[in-house]
Amino acid sequence: MKMVKMMDKTRTHNYKNNNKMKKTSMDKIRIGLIGLGNVGRGVLTYMLNPLDSSKFGYQVEYVGISNGNKRRDFTTDLNQFNGKNLPMPKLTTNVLEDIINNPEIDVVVDAVGGNAEYDKTSLTYIVGAIENGKHVVTANKNNIARNLSRLTALANKNKVNLRYEGAVCGGIPIIRALNNYFFNDEILKIVGIINGTSNYILTKMHEGKTYEEALGEAQKEGYAEADPTNDVNGTDAASKLAILASLAFKTEIKPENITLIEGIDRIKSYDVFYVKEHLSKFRDQAHIIKSLGIIEKKDNKLELKVIPAFISEQHPLYGTNGAINAITIVGKFSGIYTFKGPGAGSAPTGFALVNDILDIGERIKQGVVANFSSFENTYELLNKMESSGFVRSVSPEHRNGVFGEKTKIFAKHGLDIYQIYNFPGHMTEGDDALLPDIISIERAKEENINAMLKELKSARCNHGEPIYLREDLVF
Repeated sequence: MKMVKMMDKTRTHNYKNNNKMKKTSMDKIRIGLIGLGNVGRGVLTYMLNPLDSSKFGYQVEYVGISNGNKRRDFTTDLNQFNGKNLPMPKLTTNVLEDIINNPEIDVVVDAVGGNAEYDKTSLTYIVGAIENGKHVVTANKNNIARNLSRLTALANKNKVNLRYEGAVCGGIPIIRALNNYFFNDEILKIVGIINGTSNYILTKMHEGKTYEEALGEAQKEGYAEADPTNDVNGTDAASKLAILASLAFKTEIKPENITLIEGIDRIKSYDVFYVKEHLSKFRDQAHIIKSLGIIEKKDNKLELKVIPAFISEQHPLYGTNGAINAITIVGKFSGIYTFKGPGAGSAPTGFALVNDILDIGERIKQGVVANFSSFENTYELLNKMESSGFVRSVSPEHRNGVFGEKTKIFAKHGLDIYQIYNFPGHMTEGDDALLPDIISIERAKEENINAMLKELKSARCNHGEPIYLREDLVF
């Protein structure tokens, strides 16, 4: 069993932090925004909106950019703001001097992101800003997932506020909910659709598209990057799940602590057809495949996984389609809650960052540092799981006894089969005229399932790599 534990227990409280900073009498809270991609533009568009009087006390002084030669359009009508003109921010490529080391900047907003190089740059800016006594808002999920407790301790030491609502699921206020409403409850399970790209692709596959067609459409619509690897292989969801786990269970979880990470890149039209057309009729209720991030507490153990799974129409996340994200929280006392909303995009994520800016502004006015700092709990991380689901495999030839050979392998590893399904002949793909088959199993230990899959892969009765797809039940 793996163990997770934060060594520094000096701060074990949540937003009731009594760490005081000097109250400010400043007329403006001055902001340095770093990054002008989708998220940065969302922040700037909102902060320069001339109709919102709540932003009287905030001013975006600088916008840090990497390329000063790139044309930027700041066309905004600022003359309707109660007869006052808001000053336009100054563009700068000298982020360290004009923003990070600038004594006039109070809040640094990190909207840098996109790849490993940008993550490294973002972390440099976050650390530098905190060490210079500046409050920080960031949307960088990778840096928060891997450095949350360290950055929190650094922020507490330097008496500044650190916020990161935009790092998980865009416009869904899930971090505030965990840090406040659910803080005093015992969380039993969190299950979420936390990657919009995967959800969009699977939605289109259920509408009849192949995986390749759905991915291409997602890229065309801007939901998937040119290189969608991190979205479709589960990496992006793992970072978000690590943050949720750390906050919900008051411990330190990093992406590498997640026991099982599987993407949707192995899901085929066969799987969708079986779940939608056969399993749904067999069970007399609709089923669908979703990419899920799951955290489940079992005694003092945590089970963490990112997996594609099929769910029934009774599942709280059923019906969450397109690029929408949704998270269900099961609390011991509070019950079951589902949060749903846009998981990415300029406006939703930008709005999340703006809310963090305004929250920090209130803390500055009160002279209060209030960071979520409860990471003291210790858990075992389960790597021996149980599940139910189905195995898709392909027989290398049409002959008597193939299913008998396969079922013997299942039986050898103690797996109970409750259904075998043959696809109709018209679904044949390729020149070999071979069709896959589905073998559904009762709940079993995953170590037994994995042993079966390993033996089946090399068996004479199988062609290629067999795929196992799990079922998720909230209750």
